[in-house]
Amino acid sequence: MKSEEKIFNPNKLSKLEHPDRYKEIPPAKLLDHLELSEGEVFGDYGCGIGFFSIPAAEKVGETGHVFASDISKKMLEGLGERLKPELKARVTVCLAGVNGFKNSTGISDNSIDVGMISTVLHEVDNVQVFLKEVAQTLKSGGRLGIVEWNKVKMDKGPRLEIRISEQELETLLNRSGFKLIETQKLSERFYFALAKKA
Repeated sequence: MKSEEKIFNPNKLSKLEHPDRYKEIPPAKLLDHLELSEGEVFGDYGCGIGFFSIPAAEKVGETGHVFASDISKKMLEGLGERLKPELKARVTVCLAGVNGFKNSTGISDNSIDVGMISTVLHEVDNVQVFLKEVAQTLKSGGRLGIVEWNKVKMDKGPRLEIRISEQELETLLNRSGFKLIETQKLSERFYFALAKKA
């Protein structure tokens, strides 16, 4: 299976802003659950058009910062268009390489307080390597939020065989330097996991 067959089509950006998505995956509520605070550094790994990056930039304030990375230039352009002028200085947009984001984005080791990976892991060819790279960028004790599709058969969304169950995710996190703190069902389609860097 080719990687591009798993990756979200950037020509369908409107789906990412559908009101139902905000009901199922409430960004402000999840950022509060991650205890993102003013002055902290937030890493959005696979940021898309800024579903989490934009509210995070508002929460971290003038003394905080957001690193928003994605492999799609079109997604990053969409983020740039949606950022209010007063938030632009708080956000560093990073084009990530498809074979590893860390070296291509320039995000420093041990620099991120809170990270988010939202509906991205099922698209990644080597989830283990990806999570280890994320772990390198997080500070010790850094919090990581993950939103993924429930691994159940449904009409919409990614194919069942590439979805990651909560149990599979816990194993992957344990092998990547994280400890799973909790998982919660967000909707019939999505679940949320909270982890901390060990």
